[in-house]
Amino acid sequence: MPSLARRTVSNAGWAGTCRVLTGVVSLATVPVFIGRLGAASYGIYVLIQSLLGVTGLFNLGFGEAAIKYTAEADGRGDTASMARYFRNVLAVSLVVTAAVFGLVVLCAGILADTLLRASPDQREVAVASLFWFGLAWVGRNINGALATLPAARQRYDQIVLIREGAVVLERVLALAVLGFGGGLVDVFQVQIVPQIVAGILFAAAARRALPGVSLVPRFDAACLARSFRFILRGDPGNHERYLGHPDRTRFRPGPDLQLPAGSARGGARELRVHDRQLVARSDRNARLRTARLVRPAVPAVMARRRSRPGGACGTSYEPGRTDSSGCGGSPGVLPGRNGADGMERQDRAG
Repeated sequence: MPSLARRTVSNAGWAGTCRVLTGVVSLATVPVFIGRLGAASYGIYVLIQSLLGVTGLFNLGFGEAAIKYTAEADGRGDTASMARYFRNVLAVSLVVTAAVFGLVVLCAGILADTLLRASPDQREVAVASLFWFGLAWVGRNINGALATLPAARQRYDQIVLIREGAVVLERVLALAVLGFGGGLVDVFQVQIVPQIVAGILFAAAARRALPGVSLVPRFDAACLARSFRFILRGDPGNHERYLGHPDRTRFRPGPDLQLPAGSARGGARELRVHDRQLVARSDRNARLRTARLVRPAVPAVMARRRSRPGGACGTSYEPGRTDSSGCGGSPGVLPGRNGADGMERQDRAG
């Protein structure tokens, strides 16, 4: 089995196994969480955890852009560009993470009153839980930036194993804390430990993916500008390569074809041209099929017409006579086998 196929099977196997294991562990721990925390505190826990989906939007697409351009640089063998994109996404992630964490801390009281609807005796616990949740999210976001380099090298098996392993470790530590009489704030505090472990493993995976790469964040103006263009417009290079291809009218888009914003008018014009060509081609094919079907029957029809007493038009048949009505052997309507061949040749020439 080729290395790419083997890696694909390995990635899919690890992803499926880890997701199933994580789901089983999460389902098994729900009764314990409810029994130890109580219904009200468990409701606060679930609502705070649901913020992970919202805070994930603050990635802003820089991670995806870094994976794309790092993978392209890897295909060219340009390790310097790989390192620049990797360090740039680390810097962007660090700044965005700090800004979002500060926002969560400033709005913790508002979130506790509006989103969590905590009672007065639980408000302080909810605010403290939001603070520790924010710290754990900082680790998750930085780990996502560290994972861009292994992802660009198609090592998703390592990424899934580390990420889902951190989820399982988080659940196990939470059960241990609850078993020793801990509360809701303690559950969120121990979430930091799995993220620290995952960060160490992601850093090691990045070093294995690109030996000698620096883990120090550093902004790069060219990488930032290209990432911004990718986030706002998609990848215009794919569209331009498609429109410039000599065989583009056949419209066989590849799996990576993207139509960036602002190119809808040009793309629609190309599609209209393509549709007109398809209609013309379909008409020609229909005429050719009709000619092939009619051609064998033409001699018999003309023979029956000629055998009638008055001819096909009520007059005697005269070979070689031509009139405007098409009777008497006129080539205007069905002039026999040669006419059908002529119609087919005309359609082919058209």
